[in-house]
Amino acid sequence: MAANNKSSGKGPRPGKGGAGAKGGKGKGGAGAHVYQSKRPVGGKGIFVTTVRGKESRCVGEMYDLLDEVADRLYPPERIEKMVAARQARANEGKDTAATADDGDAAKVDTETSAAPAPPAAVVDSDDDDDDEDIEASIERELAALKAGRGSGKMAPGSSKAGAADAKGKGKERPRFQSIQTDTECLCFIATAWPYDPVELTEAIVSEVQETGQSRTRFVQRLSPTTITCHSLSVEQVEQQSGRLIEQTFAAWAEANGKTTVTYAIEPSIRSHAAPLSRTVLLQLLGAQISRLASAPSISSPVPSRPILTVRADLKNPDVVLLPTVLKNVYGLSIVEGRLWRGKKFNLEQIAMEVRRRKADEEEKEKGHEEAGDDKAEEEPQKQEGAAAQEAVTA
Repeated sequence: MAANNKSSGKGPRPGKGGAGAKGGKGKGGAGAHVYQSKRPVGGKGIFVTTVRGKESRCVGEMYDLLDEVADRLYPPERIEKMVAARQARANEGKDTAATADDGDAAKVDTETSAAPAPPAAVVDSDDDDDDEDIEASIERELAALKAGRGSGKMAPGSSKAGAADAKGKGKERPRFQSIQTDTECLCFIATAWPYDPVELTEAIVSEVQETGQSRTRFVQRLSPTTITCHSLSVEQVEQQSGRLIEQTFAAWAEANGKTTVTYAIEPSIRSHAAPLSRTVLLQLLGAQISRLASAPSISSPVPSRPILTVRADLKNPDVVLLPTVLKNVYGLSIVEGRLWRGKKFNLEQIAMEVRRRKADEEEKEKGHEEAGDDKAEEEPQKQEGAAAQEAVTA
């Protein structure tokens, strides 16, 4: 892959701005620009609003933030475990398919006993090839992990050595990549597996809430997306949203030991009028959430979930749904309500609110200390006055 495709790297970033803006001098160097992929917006990622004309600078700041947070949240040990779990699921699926094939073969043998069995060598050869493919994939993923923790790190499952192995195999994928939105003041950062955009966003917001420092100038509001689909297909939107809602609500209820979940819905719609208007989105998502009050269906992604009590709460929700519609793309994520309350993932506003609150607390504490000092000074004076009064009386 060419050097300008290493989208999450530090240093000069050639390329175009988010909406055609030049961006000026940035953290990546004097006059640095960022490379932007022209593939369609979609998949897991983070929508980021910014100042008009500063899209490139915003993307550069996001790369720096995401690189730092990802290195902290996804150490090599964790990613190795995730890769191993992924391989185990793949092997399990292959074993299930092999069992089904064996059952079909046995049925055919029973019905046509005169027919010769298929040569074992052919089957074994296919299995060996599949095993080699999986092993090669894991090797590439581990090689990517050991490539270093610096800027421009590739996502697991890709390596420079494997890029030329075969078409569609071992292709380099930057873990974070800016995608052109052709929309002013809006950027989209795609995240490769296993980096979860919701976890990354919540970590960034949580740090700003603790420190009161956004460490950015042009990044405004963050809106992660876990799933995306075509916004013109209401049926697809319902199916994709319903699965994510059921999975997330069930996971939250289990993690918190509750069967009551409160929620809020915060739609964001740009350059789209129909069919997903704000009213339609609220009704559609509300209907999917209401289904959680019934027993799970046979096709449920969480067949063991309990029946949940769900209700809307705009002030203190447990979870917040963030549906985003941009032209013909629909995306949805569900985030923790405790982090969303207040400034709604706007980093600068969160930082300003934290600094204001800390200043008020310091001012109040200072007032208490001054009041205590005044009281301490007044006590000796009162005692001296009382003593003088007693002397005059005597």
